[in-house]
Amino acid sequence: MKKKSWLKIAALLSTMLSMQISHASTSDPYKIGYISDITGPVQGTFKDTYIGFKLYIDQLNATGGVNGRKIDTILKDVQSDTQKSVNAVHELKAANVSGIAGIAVSSTHVPTYAAAEKVGLPVVVGFPPNLPVVLEPAAKHVFGAGQVFNVTNTITGKIARNLSKTARRFACVAFEAPASIISCETSLASAKQNGFDETKIFIVPQNQRDFRSVVANIIKFNPDVITDCFGQSHFIGLIPALGAAGYNKIYLNLETGINDPVKREALKSAPDIDFYTYSRYISGTNISNEGSEAKKLQQAATKAGIKEVVAAHSSGWILGQIVAQAFEKCKDDCSPEAFTRALNSTDVNPGGLTGINIKYTEKDHYGPTAYRVYHFNKTTTNFDAVGDWYQLAPAKQAAK
Repeated sequence: MKKKSWLKIAALLSTMLSMQISHASTSDPYKIGYISDITGPVQGTFKDTYIGFKLYIDQLNATGGVNGRKIDTILKDVQSDTQKSVNAVHELKAANVSGIAGIAVSSTHVPTYAAAEKVGLPVVVGFPPNLPVVLEPAAKHVFGAGQVFNVTNTITGKIARNLSKTARRFACVAFEAPASIISCETSLASAKQNGFDETKIFIVPQNQRDFRSVVANIIKFNPDVITDCFGQSHFIGLIPALGAAGYNKIYLNLETGINDPVKREALKSAPDIDFYTYSRYISGTNISNEGSEAKKLQQAATKAGIKEVVAAHSSGWILGQIVAQAFEKCKDDCSPEAFTRALNSTDVNPGGLTGINIKYTEKDHYGPTAYRVYHFNKTTTNFDAVGDWYQLAPAKQAAK
């Protein structure tokens, strides 16, 4: 009899211990890794996306998190260095994250993807650059919430033609990074398709800061429209140089993390440029009326002392939504495999932060996208929305 009693007690204790362990494991925070350039050479392009991401995660955690669990973000500042990026992947794997978000300059992407695939971690790449591996048929472990430039820039020529019916010459300025060059090449092809007679690309080194010689060559080409794909430091150098050279035609900027305050300051030195910008994500000093998520972001930004929401903040907020939705779907088991399965059915309502839902499928890890054009108002110095959103259907990778 005593033996049976002890067996019952032992069984009861075992059950209670199991319940305690289970409770502990299901109440622990979810973990997501975040790789970015926070203090490196292109921090101006990537830091604000991380800030937007953290704003979303912090407000979510403050209201209870997901499935009763908070989300811990483990940040790795890789300064756009390839080896540091690869090392960060292994460090995050050791930290038992479910996946990785963010990523830095496009030249680090392929080695980072390869390292992540090797250790079995999915990657959700943020704004701005995404490589075409997220398009159908997508790489199993890579998802994109930024811009695949050879998709985004298929509309550049159409936008430029809508802005000027008589323009004939089209130029694009890129820096020495794969995504930037692809962006310009696609823009030139789009311009040709939309009736531009002459097109030319100008490629500058990543560390280029003095643009006087570059601008001399651009002015010699005499473009009716100039577009670009580069970061803040290049923009800050190019626009004043164009102003000093007397350029007074259309400049159509692709928003790649340059951000409105930086544009506004640079344009003080180029008052004659007719400046437009187009972006996948919204920006402004007050975006509350754009939708439910825009209102939440505005409130969080104001609370954090951020005076103006930029496109990178909006993109980071949505990146947070994507991650949170995946955690919500995989519930207690959020291993990297489960996290990947959850990402494959992503359907995020952006609540006004962009013009269409963020949707992934098992084959397509990028989905449909939308872009809005803004015109710089020289009187108010605001960036005023022009027309409706330009929507792009899901695209496929080019045949190899």
